This record gives sequence, structure tokens and C-alpha cells, in this order.
Amino acid sequence: MAYYRCSLRTPDGRMVELLFQAENEREVRRRLEGQPDELLSVQKMDDFPPAQGRLSDGQSHQLLSELAAAQAARVPIDEVLKAVASTVTDARLAAALRRAADACRQGIPLGEALANLQMPARYRAYLAAVSETPRPAEVLVELLDGTAWRRRLRRNLLTALAYPLLSLLAVSLLTLIMVAALAVWLSYVEINIFISYSAVVLVVQAVALLGLAAALLMLRGTLNRRTWEWVALSSPVFGEIYEGVLFVPWLRIMGVLVRTGLATDQVIRIAAKLSGSAIIESDAVAVVGRLGQGMRLSDSLALCSALPRTALAFIRWGEEHQCLDEGFLQAAVCLTGKVELAAKRVPVIVTPIALVLVAMAVLHTFLMLRPALKAVFW
Repeated sequence: MAYYRCSLRTPDGRMVELLFQAENEREVRRRLEGQPDELLSVQKMDDFPPAQGRLSDGQSHQLLSELAAAQAARVPIDEVLKAVASTVTDARLAAALRRAADACRQGIPLGEALANLQMPARYRAYLAAVSETPRPAEVLVELLDGTAWRRRLRRNLLTALAYPLLSLLAVSLLTLIMVAALAVWLSYVEINIFISYSAVVLVVQAVALLGLAAALLMLRGTLNRRTWEWVALSSPVFGEIYEGVLFVPWLRIMGVLVRTGLATDQVIRIAAKLSGSAIIESDAVAVVGRLGQGMRLSDSLALCSALPRTALAFIRWGEEHQCLDEGFLQAAVCLTGKVELAAKRVPVIVTPIALVLVAMAVLHTFLMLRPALKAVFW
């Protein structure tokens, strides 16, 4: 694949430059056949195109939301892109959006028109996948809603965990400062050995906690994606939440894709590609194979050990009553409530653990300082 720069003249005399990624020049000219603009030149580029301006995660989400709304309202996509280009302050990004608008006006698919925009890989995958569906706007809206839900769940979880974790950190720092102050105050007595031992133990505890965090990060980097997902699903406190993060967006996309009338195997492949989960992608291959052998969808999904049994009951109900799309969507609603309830329970579990750790730290400090305090006051 190579990049080609095309120069065109519009019927009103305006000069337009487009950037294509294609196998050869013939493919570029074939894509432009039948367009009202006059093709002036096609130039192959020896290197990748220069940076076109970067879209942040929030900007990408906003842009795709506006494009989905425009497609649903049958507003021309090129007009939406030009309107967005007029609102951005980055000159390179504005120019790239205007070139994408010109490409859409030429009849080039949206995914190809936006190929040169630097946006997060998640949104680029969304654009590539929705082009395979008969209702791209509806599917894109569900994808963006799922992304916003995951982001909101993560923010709420971090907010809920902030109080117990910050309390533990504050008490630990206060204990360390107290030990240091007592060490200075009691320095004239020959009890420095106790103070030193206490400080060393506190430092060792802090290093142990940092080592545990580093070990988790190393484990995340060394394990493959499927194994890491299984480890996260098996965790005692956060496993239920991670289960929802994986399967709620997948269930919603399955429901929307089934509603579009696509073949079941194609629905499963597209939804697995959009899930971003190694477990779902590998299970999808097995499910499609079992469907080819004549198994029902619910029976095939029942052999996937990671799929929540609650969701499977809704899917089976939808398949039996000829409303499979409603089965998937109702399963997503049920699992969403379950996950949000589990997220609310996390602080209830973590806060007592943090308080116990704080009490243990205070008690340990007192026991270490007891000989020193006894020598001074008794």
C-alpha cells in the first residue's frame, strides 16, 4: 500500500487536494471515476503523509457523535466535517478535516476519508467496522454510548475509592512524621535502636506496597491479553465489574446488529471485532464454527464459560420468542444494573480493609515506641 496525492478542480473552479492509500495509481483513478471534479494529477508519495493534526479522545468522541447524528438525519457528511473544521483552532487539523469533507463529497467512504486523521485506535476501529453494517449511524451511536458508559463507570469507581485510599496514605504519612519527631525528641536517650527499627519497618512496608504495584504492572505487561482478562475476571472484588466492562457493550452491539438484519455469523464477527476483548474474539470463532454445524445460537454461547449466565438466560428467551435483538438488549440492561451495584459495593469492602490497615500501622508504631516511651516516662 502506498500514499497518492490527487489534485482536482471542482466545477466552480476551486482547487482540491486529496490523499489516498491504495495499491497502485490505477486503483486511485478507479475510485475517482464518475465524479464531477476534473482530475488534474496523481502523484505517488515516497513517504508517509505529514502529520495532519491530532484528535484527542474527547474530540474523536465528539466528532463521531456529530457524524452519527448527521447520518441519522440524512445531513451530508461533508457539511458536518466542514462545520467541525471551522470550530477547531489547530490549523493542521482544520485542513485535514476540510480534505476529509472534500473526499466524502467525492463519494469516498467515511472510514477512508478520515484515514489520515490521527485519532485513537478505538475510534478508527469503530469507523472501519460500522462501514460493514447497513445502519452505520445506529451502530456508531451504540458504540459511543458504550464507550461513554465505561468512562463514567471508571470515573465513579475511582471517586469512590479515593476517600479510603487517601485516608490510608494520610495516616501512614502522619505515622512516619510522628516517628521522626519522636526520634529527634528522644535522641538524648540511648534508645535510638528502637526508633531506627520502627522507621525501618515502616519503610519496608512502603517498599512492599510499591513492589506489589510494580509486580501487578509487570504481570499486565508479560501476560497475553486473553490471560490477563481471565485474571481480571477471577479477581474477588473487581471481577464482577470487569465482567460488565467486557460484556455490556458487546451485548448492546449484538442487539443492534441483529436488528439490522445481518446474518448471525456476520453479526458475531463484527461485534467481536468491536468488543476489543481477546476472550470474546476467540470465543466468537468457536461460536461461528458451531453455528455452521447446526447448533442454535444460545446453545453455542452456553459453551462459552466467560459469558454471564444471567445474560445467557435473556438470549435464550429472545431466541425462543423470535425477538433475539430484545434478548441481547435486555441482557445488557440487566448486566448494567448488576455492575453498577457491584461498583457501589467496592467502597463498602475497601473502606474497612483500609481502616484495619491504618489501625495495624498505628498499633505497630506504638509497640515499637513503647520501650522508648517507657524509658522516658516511667
